[in-house]
Amino acid sequence: MSTMQALWNGHGVAESDRTVRVEGNHYFPDFPADSIRADYLTTSTQSSRCPWKGIRNHVAFWQGVEVRQVEPGSHR
Repeated sequence: MSTMQALWNGHGVAESDRTVRVEGNHYFPDFPADSIRADYLTTSTQSSRCPWKGIRNHVAFWQGVEVRQVEPGSHR
């Protein structure tokens, strides 16, 4: 699988080669914890139930997040 990266205002906020793709969207794993930059996220007390992900707590994210494939050999 290709390494995927989520960028917000040019800052890498998540990166993993183990994303889960559901209906065209890439979901980054919670584990290992180093795949997500927690300093860019705010936890929430809200949760929801998803048929694919189960019960999940939400994190606040901002509009304008770009998810892209990292080119092999490129600087991350």
